[in-house]
Amino acid sequence: MIRACVLRCQQPGPFVLSLSKHERAVSSAPSAPFDYAQDRLRQAHPPKLGIKGERRGGPCRGTKVVNSVWFRLCRSAFLVSALLARCASAEDVRIVTRDHPRYREVLQGVRDGMREASSGLALSTEFLKEKPEGAREHAAAPARLMLAIGSEAYSLALREQSPLPLVFSMVLQPAVPAAEQGGRRVAGVLALPEPHLLWSTLRLVQPKAERVGTLFLSPGIRDYVAALQREAQSQALELVALEVKDKADFSASLENLLTRQPQALLLLPDFGLWNEAAVRHTLLRAFRAGIPCIGFSQGQVKAGALWGLGLSPRNIGRQSARLALDLLEGKTPPPLTYAEGSERYLNLVTSRALGLSLPKAVLDSMDAVLDDERP
Repeated sequence: MIRACVLRCQQPGPFVLSLSKHERAVSSAPSAPFDYAQDRLRQAHPPKLGIKGERRGGPCRGTKVVNSVWFRLCRSAFLVSALLARCASAEDVRIVTRDHPRYREVLQGVRDGMREASSGLALSTEFLKEKPEGAREHAAAPARLMLAIGSEAYSLALREQSPLPLVFSMVLQPAVPAAEQGGRRVAGVLALPEPHLLWSTLRLVQPKAERVGTLFLSPGIRDYVAALQREAQSQALELVALEVKDKADFSASLENLLTRQPQALLLLPDFGLWNEAAVRHTLLRAFRAGIPCIGFSQGQVKAGALWGLGLSPRNIGRQSARLALDLLEGKTPPPLTYAEGSERYLNLVTSRALGLSLPKAVLDSMDAVLDDERP
């Protein structure tokens, strides 16, 4: 009976239930809900008879009501199925990340950027689980673009070998350069502050500084060191960067760097070299030599660096959203960009210990000033 109802719904004109002789025989049982409702309606509204006892006007009123109800039910079922199909269909942007507080801030920044651009894109978020490498919670729904937040999500995007355009963020050292993606359109935001912001802040805090020294170990940080050196040269500064061959040579390399008489020491975000012990040793050695240190996180500034830069996850998320929109619109953004809108920190305790006097304009330009004596 239901099959006949659906078939009749697909035909033009007024809806009238049509059943075959066999179907009428089967549906005549008292358990058939449709005929039961029809019988009740016929009892309440008996058909009008003509002069010769014939029914006038086609189906009775009760039949019309039941047919109308079933037509609406069929239409509602069709709309619901279409809506469910739409929900299960491809999203515009598939976001993959790990459930981490900083990554959630980046995710919120992506949503803010999409909303501010009035993109109207549908976003789906997939949080990676604590599973063996390559394991998946479920099959990924197709999308127009993939956005990976964090190194682990970026590695997953590379392993999938999908032809979708890819945007990644919060990655310090990309495992595979964007130029080697086999024609795949890739753009990313590195977890590194802009070189221009670093040297402009140095000019603000230490206007007389001319030479800065640093150490690095990981090969992946070389490109950033080269970018820092080019930007320093454009601002009449010199960056003396010494490559450490092995962690065991760290202390000797630091002493060699101090012989170059730098006015500041830069602690690069090279986690293969600058672990907690190396940071403490460098801060203490530089303080004894009267040399300020520049950190790359608020934690390093709290530990004793004079000033430093820190990433803003919300700004990185907005920057990633702009790259995603550019790729979806067919544009070609730069494959690698530095994080914009980084935060600046200053340690007044270290400043006083080094005998440095900083004007109020410098303090007001910082996003956070660390001082035990300030409220």
